[in-house]
Amino acid sequence: MSKKYFDYLLKSQKHSIIFLTVINAIGLAVSFSAFSGNNRLEAALGCSLIINMLLTFISGPVLFRMVDDRKAVDTYFPVCVKRRDMLNTTLLFAIMLAVIPFIADVSITAFMQVCWKHKFAFDYLRFMLPVTLALIGLTVFNSCTFLLANSVFDGIVAMLAYTCLPFIFYAVTGTFFEECIYGYSPDLSIFAYMSLAYNTMSNGFLSIGLLNEGISYLPWIIGAVLYTVIGYYGAYRNFVNRKNERAESISDELLSYPALITIYSACLILTVAFASGLNELSFILYFLIFIAYTVANFVYKRKIRIQLKSVLFFVGMIALATILTQVAYKTNGFGISYTYDHHPSNVSVSYSSEVDRYGEFKDIFDAIKEKEGSSSPYISEIEYGTISFELTIRDTKRDGYDQMMEVINRFRDSSIAQHYEGTLRPKYDYFQTSWMSLTEITATRHSRNSHYSCYQPLSLNDLLVIDRYCPVYIKFYSDMKSFRISDYLPSDINI
Repeated sequence: MSKKYFDYLLKSQKHSIIFLTVINAIGLAVSFSAFSGNNRLEAALGCSLIINMLLTFISGPVLFRMVDDRKAVDTYFPVCVKRRDMLNTTLLFAIMLAVIPFIADVSITAFMQVCWKHKFAFDYLRFMLPVTLALIGLTVFNSCTFLLANSVFDGIVAMLAYTCLPFIFYAVTGTFFEECIYGYSPDLSIFAYMSLAYNTMSNGFLSIGLLNEGISYLPWIIGAVLYTVIGYYGAYRNFVNRKNERAESISDELLSYPALITIYSACLILTVAFASGLNELSFILYFLIFIAYTVANFVYKRKIRIQLKSVLFFVGMIALATILTQVAYKTNGFGISYTYDHHPSNVSVSYSSEVDRYGEFKDIFDAIKEKEGSSSPYISEIEYGTISFELTIRDTKRDGYDQMMEVINRFRDSSIAQHYEGTLRPKYDYFQTSWMSLTEITATRHSRNSHYSCYQPLSLNDLLVIDRYCPVYIKFYSDMKSFRISDYLPSDINI
């Protein structure tokens, strides 16, 4: 820490401090005047959270922008202040710009609660701790990613790219499990914890609305601490050991453009391969990704130059992604898709199917028209409907559930087969497709979420088997009423 340098930052940024004070005051005033009761307090906290979240992306780059200016570097770095002290002082000042307004807003809001005799004033102060730590972590980490580059523009690009990286990983992983290991939907919430920005916004607003519900802040706090530690290490490495010659030069630091361009290109190629396979659309998308890859390299190197190693990298990634996808399809998701528990100890099933009156369910449509047509003018015009049911079984191995599980497992097998044979997509028709979601608890107490779609819906016989355990309803678009199908069976139907 350097007191003299802190005083210098205080004087040089006094207009910014005044501006931020005015913005926060306006936010509080608008929130208090536009809402009433607890709503105005929640609106004030939400407004403050948004403003100060944005400041974590602004304060660091504004205060560290001098490292990307050749003239400024020659002015700042020779001063009689150690670089380590300069780094610590600048980070502290950036944190104060983002955190102090938030602490002031929360304190004012808690005080207003006491004045208006609302409860849970202490909960607002407890809410302040994890958000404050998150704002500190984001400020330090964003400063770190900004310092990876050698120009202001490149620094902003790197900062935003690292912010979006967890969402890219989520998209790739989600697409892989959805397409290559069909039916298996693992918990991908780890990617939410990887993004402190997303975690702060989602948990922050959730906490504002549920301040008295005892929310667990531990994962949030751990993420904030990790971001702070990693961010400070990276900032120290790229500030204290920084060479003056880096200012306004190409941002060739390994973790800057070289890593980001490679990671983003690989993730996009994998996503396209998993989602589209090998067809005309995928080749068009690969071409667009290659154009984006070339443009990104132009921004990085300031010149257009297609190198052989870049082409080989691109072709190699496409080949690797295609081979991985084909192996997954040939082996039914590496043998995982069919390995579900046929008799889980606990299962929750949600089913929905779009049907029309021209197929197997024509008699049901006609019976409903005949019995209910006089009570609703819309019934006589129905053409399409939605069949659905939801059920939860605590022990599927008990006597009497064999037929039900046989129906469900047969639907799953049919859906998996259609997916890997490629017969689902060409025949895809919204009005002739069924969806089933399952949450299972296995004998070893492991949870598994599965989602299936199938071109062929459950037959009427299968639905009547399910109807023994839970009501199966049909609902029509022209009328919001639901009808239990077993109540409208024509006498000539043989079950």
